[in-house]
Amino acid sequence: MKKILIIISLVSLFSCKKEEPIAINNSSWIEDIEYIQTQLPNCHIDLFSKISQADFDIQIENLVNEVPELEENEIICKIMKIFAQVGDSHTGIHNQENLSNFTLAHVNFSVFDDGVFITGFLEGYDEYLMKEVIAINGFTIEDIFDSIATVMPHENDYLVKSAFPNFLRLYQILEALDIISSQNSYVLSLANGTDLRLKTNSNTYTLTSCYSSENTPLYLQNNEENYWYQLIDENIVYLQYNQCVEMSYLSFDDFNQQLFDEISDLQIDKFIIDLRLNTGGSSTIIAPLIEVLKKRDNMEGNLYVCIGNSTYSSGLLNAIELKEDLGAILVGEPTGGKPNCYGEVQELILPNTELLVKYSTKEFTIYSDSDPITLEPDFYIENLSDNSFKGIDSCIEFIKSK
Repeated sequence: MKKILIIISLVSLFSCKKEEPIAINNSSWIEDIEYIQTQLPNCHIDLFSKISQADFDIQIENLVNEVPELEENEIICKIMKIFAQVGDSHTGIHNQENLSNFTLAHVNFSVFDDGVFITGFLEGYDEYLMKEVIAINGFTIEDIFDSIATVMPHENDYLVKSAFPNFLRLYQILEALDIISSQNSYVLSLANGTDLRLKTNSNTYTLTSCYSSENTPLYLQNNEENYWYQLIDENIVYLQYNQCVEMSYLSFDDFNQQLFDEISDLQIDKFIIDLRLNTGGSSTIIAPLIEVLKKRDNMEGNLYVCIGNSTYSSGLLNAIELKEDLGAILVGEPTGGKPNCYGEVQELILPNTELLVKYSTKEFTIYSDSDPITLEPDFYIENLSDNSFKGIDSCIEFIKSK
């Protein structure tokens, strides 16, 4: 099919509004890089479990020597590459606090089992929603995934899959990885033969989502809530637990009480806890729910937990706890988190650039006799784009059919 080139203007601004940063000189960058080298080994629980100290020091020293020849985004990207080799997904500068300062392409992507698709785009260009992206600037999605994996600390590819849509929007990272040549434009190649050139030269924009109130799958609803529930078919409880963090206006204990007060006189056949978007927090917050479920008589074979590539950290620990203690049936995709892992994250602020370095202070050994790279579901359910765009939540439909 003959390719069509369409030029579309996109806005270029930070996702968090901040004052224009003061330029950091070479000596300041060098001091910060050397600060990582001297401080982090003393802070991290075991920084050299995957990379030797000699290799770590060599890479730090090589970067120090390269600094005068590099742009700031290239320096940041090379620091991220060093952290990626540490092999601890909690440790690095890939956190939202740092990445929120980068320029975003104003297009939203989602990764499904059948490809990468546009799920948010400029108002007025609805025809490109739900279209598959197969390349950026001539680089295939598969090649870009491999490049992103070099700067994204991870213990399995499922976590990279989870973060991939956001990294596809980060102009500075894509430029530093030599995928694009400019920090304000790139070309998306679509599976239908169309090329879209995205260029940031406007200060106003509106993004349109491919999802509406009529076609949003259940797990993508109410994502601004850390926890919420609803009844499905009057006899199935659906509880989505998005963050292991207390909400300011409703404690988890009170939420839990409200839930069981409401269903106390109902015949509940299935109980679903959805952890597909849960990236962590405090693993103990869920305790009131687990205690009540332990006392219910009909939970055996009727408790389901949905997991996926964004199930991570304390969200992963909760999934394991529900399976081990309550016999929960796991449904969905393998987790981005690794069961035996590091955690209990602390923070280190670099003195000059003020970049936030997060690092682990504790090692968690969940399985003493094995070391799986992920928590596998009991039933693998594909997350396909066509179902999602129709509003079908495949995990929930599978559970309802059991």
